[in-house]
Amino acid sequence: MHGAVIAALCALSLVVPAAAQARAPASFFGTMWDGEIAHNASEEIQDREWARMNETGVRSSRATFEWVRIEPRRGDYDFASSDRLVRLAARNGVELLPVVIYAPRWARESRGDFASPPRRPADYARFMAKLIRRYGPDGTFWAANSDLPERPLRAWQIWNEPHLPFQWTAQRGDDWAHDYGALLRSAHRAVHRADAGARVVLAGLSNRSYVYLAHLYRRGRIRGAFDVAALHPYTVQPSGVVHLIGRFRDVMRRNGDVRTALWITELGLPASRGKFASDNWLQTTDRGMARFLSRSLKAVVDARDDPATRVDRAYWYTWASVYCCEQFRFSGLLQYDNNDRLEPKPALRSLRAAIRTLGPAPAANRPVRSAGSRSRRKVPFGFVGAVADGPLFEPGIDLAKEVDAMVGTGVEAVRVVVDWRTAQPYASFADVPEAERPKYRDEGGVPTDYSQIDSIVGLSARRGMRVLPVVLIAPPWAARHPGAFNSPPSDPAPYARFVGALARRYGPNGAFWKEHPEVVPLPFRDWQIWNEPSLRDFWSDDPWVKDYVALMRASRIELDREDRRARLILAGLPNRSWTDLARIYRAGGRRYFDAVALHPFTAKVDGVFTILENGRKVMARYRDARKPLLVTELSWPSAKGKTGRTYGIETTERGQASRLAKAIPALAARRRPLRIESVYWYTWLTADQRDDYPFDYAGASRIKDGKVVRKPAFHALRRTALSLEGCTAKASGARSCTRR
Repeated sequence: MHGAVIAALCALSLVVPAAAQARAPASFFGTMWDGEIAHNASEEIQDREWARMNETGVRSSRATFEWVRIEPRRGDYDFASSDRLVRLAARNGVELLPVVIYAPRWARESRGDFASPPRRPADYARFMAKLIRRYGPDGTFWAANSDLPERPLRAWQIWNEPHLPFQWTAQRGDDWAHDYGALLRSAHRAVHRADAGARVVLAGLSNRSYVYLAHLYRRGRIRGAFDVAALHPYTVQPSGVVHLIGRFRDVMRRNGDVRTALWITELGLPASRGKFASDNWLQTTDRGMARFLSRSLKAVVDARDDPATRVDRAYWYTWASVYCCEQFRFSGLLQYDNNDRLEPKPALRSLRAAIRTLGPAPAANRPVRSAGSRSRRKVPFGFVGAVADGPLFEPGIDLAKEVDAMVGTGVEAVRVVVDWRTAQPYASFADVPEAERPKYRDEGGVPTDYSQIDSIVGLSARRGMRVLPVVLIAPPWAARHPGAFNSPPSDPAPYARFVGALARRYGPNGAFWKEHPEVVPLPFRDWQIWNEPSLRDFWSDDPWVKDYVALMRASRIELDREDRRARLILAGLPNRSWTDLARIYRAGGRRYFDAVALHPFTAKVDGVFTILENGRKVMARYRDARKPLLVTELSWPSAKGKTGRTYGIETTERGQASRLAKAIPALAARRRPLRIESVYWYTWLTADQRDDYPFDYAGASRIKDGKVVRKPAFHALRRTALSLEGCTAKASGARSCTRR
């Protein structure tokens, strides 16, 4: 990180309230995917429908993962059905909510009953862990399907409507709530052991849902065993939907879950009237279903302002159905004829209109185009990143516009500084002026202000951008040389405790995500510990290696305490980085970091690979070759002839663009043999003014007369990143992709 550090992160707060202008976030709108179309339609038709789902504005789909299909015999797995669903969702930019249901014969309490619950909750829990190892973060599915955008599954619904006998056939004398509670508790433990940031969703409850929920709290002991509650408010009146939400929420409040998120995982009214002989009152016509959909979604969105009736998602039941044979098969937004023909119903137009009027502004909710056969992604999500620092956060810069430009350029990951001195400027509350005290939280006795960091977290999550935080800059009370920007900490412990506090707030199950249920969680799992300690610009004292390893050791202990799956990223090493890396290994640092970070600054593109190969040789020498490598700064400043001080890597603006356009694709081409995980261009924006600092010309954009001007490197980055990601454009977020 060069030049000014992000001390003005508070400017990002301008972005967070902007999302509040939307009635409901894009993630609010979902549908169910099940029935004949899910089992019988050709792959081409299914892919087309998921693309249509996305174009309609649907951002999440709920589908069943049938345990009986995936593990028909103990330990014998067939993931074909679940792989297909995950592939459809990832390829078409739709989040997938799996409902894990239907025990295989060998695991049932009653072997001959398809709806029998599992005999042993531990078998179900083990199966959940297996699914997460395949489809969760760093799952084997993503490693085997690197052409897909990586969209790991982070929410898991545990069964469906267990209070209904045809979904959960309890043995005579058994209490379904007692048995389901045992299953839920076991699954909750297994899910969070496998992925601490995953959300466990309660089975959806229908009919007198609030009565069943109270019974679950009492007999099932479910408090603390789920992260999201789920409701199926089937009724004929939109006002009835809100009434049921209120009664359900009241039970949650009385049981201490007032702040727990609530999703409607099925909302519908079958259009079976006059088409199917039934005395059931829960039915209407095609036009009646369309009206019910419009009015119900509006009523639910309007009710979100009141915590007593707040819902964070609503899934329409269902996307497509056959319109015959059984009442709920008349619920589809499209009619499927079992022969790969579909007919849209009026309700589909109603859903599209509802999302347009009730959801985010159109620019934020443009469809994510589905993947075509002519454009394939060549790198994993997050491979191309940029560093955000310096003038990007200064007054006068339209930060929101720049963030949108990052997304449009294909930047999927952003590396930012978490400024310790700004977050914890005082050692104790006794030092804090009285007028400032309200803005600080107590973190182990240290006053902590998260407001600046909250801003960038909210910003990145809403744009779907991955964040790599770099934690540095000691406050005077914790610095070895108080007041010096480049001072190392006087003691590793306060720094490590701050890193632990950050992990508690922004990591899996972090307080930030609970305080902002409208934001789809993107918890921080990677933490870069300091920056370039081998340079006196960032670490004033020499020798530095022993002290830096001690800092990693203390941070490792705190991270393991908060998130066992967190990764500690080595500080980026520049210049003769392989020599400094070897010194860290010799000092015993190997056990503390999970990934190596290098800054391969060199005059020629070929030199980048020489540096990385030298680093890999050192890693192999110390038997550490399996760890990934991150290029957390790559740069050629366009400072040629503009500064008295030079580093030997300066070039012209056109030379900068040319090297960028050559280097990033070359790194992508060699990412597998070199195990390169990501590459961050240094940097997004610079002033291009100083005559004593070449890196002041490193930006892909520059400031001229108070305005941001795009340099040739900006256009080179856009062409390069979008090409590697298989896109022609991006609009709605980092995971969006328009393909032609």
